[in-house]
Amino acid sequence: MNIDIAICTRNRAEAVRQTLESMVAMKSPRSIDVRFLVVDNASDDNTKSVVQSYFDKLNLSLFHESRQGHAFARNHAISQAMGDWLIWTDDDVQVDSNWLTAYSEAFQEFPDSTFFGGPIQPVFTPRQPSWIQENWDKLRGCFAERQLGDTPFRFTTDQLPYGANFAIRTDTQKQHLFNTELGRRGDSVVGHDEISLFHKLFEKGHSGHWIPAARISHVIGPERQTASYIRNYFIGQGRMLVANQRQWNSNPKQLARESRWELICSRIKRFIANSDTWTSHLIRSGLAEGQYRELVEGSTDVKPPAV
Repeated sequence: MNIDIAICTRNRAEAVRQTLESMVAMKSPRSIDVRFLVVDNASDDNTKSVVQSYFDKLNLSLFHESRQGHAFARNHAISQAMGDWLIWTDDDVQVDSNWLTAYSEAFQEFPDSTFFGGPIQPVFTPRQPSWIQENWDKLRGCFAERQLGDTPFRFTTDQLPYGANFAIRTDTQKQHLFNTELGRRGDSVVGHDEISLFHKLFEKGHSGHWIPAARISHVIGPERQTASYIRNYFIGQGRMLVANQRQWNSNPKQLARESRWELICSRIKRFIANSDTWTSHLIRSGLAEGQYRELVEGSTDVKPPAV
């Protein structure tokens, strides 16, 4: 069995170093030939030299994608994939030592499945802020937590894997590229590129399985433990409300006013109310702002204001 493991990265040299280090420590069944595909999405830090330092530790190929955007980088990796299976992960994860073994066993146990996915456990460094912990049910999506139980099951359109940890048949993936209008791009946190892919696969009659043993940890640094990051995430979710024709209303001015008012409430109540109250205002501000931007600008490249 030939497997490609794909990682797309941009300006996260130290993070991708930790990811590759976890790959070095990972167990690899003897019956598998593994190749690592790293796509550098126009980094201007020392990502290239960091990745090259692993050439003698892993069967690794480095590619460059000049068009900024996660979907562009993913499609570049797809063009280079040659294995039977393509496993996707991110540049800020650490894989469990049995991660690859769990997927390879799943490929054989469920031969009729086209795609698979496993758990993602966020790990905050140096520690999880108390206000995020107190509001975890509302904020877990911002940090890509995925926990769907300890028993394998067949995916549905309501229960799907997340992009940092899934596998797909390579021939199927080559027939279904990622939508370059979706996904992360610069400071924009739109996402939904893999969700769109899975929905297309379901429409074509494909199926997938949850593999609880294929575990990874998602490392969350201080730069993503801020109100700005949370609001930015929900701006992206607001954009998708418009894209899916589920916007609150079609009046951009009203949405802009609501976004500003909710942001003011969040800032003031952060000093006088509990975290649930001001975080809820922050979320609504982001959702309203995202809908406003999508209706007026239709662009995913606009940076959110600082919070």
